[in-house]
Amino acid sequence: MIRFIPVIFQVASLLAALTHPGHIVIYAPGDSLPCRRDAS
Repeated sequence: MIRFIPVIFQVASLLAALTHPGHIVIYAPGDSLPCRRDAS
């Protein structure tokens, strides 16, 4: 069950990116914090 947690974060990040195109959320397995880039 623990091994699927990064996949859940990736799906959530993808949905967040699709919902809010202005904010791109990139989550890479192994990173402690996701990187958010503001589209300015």
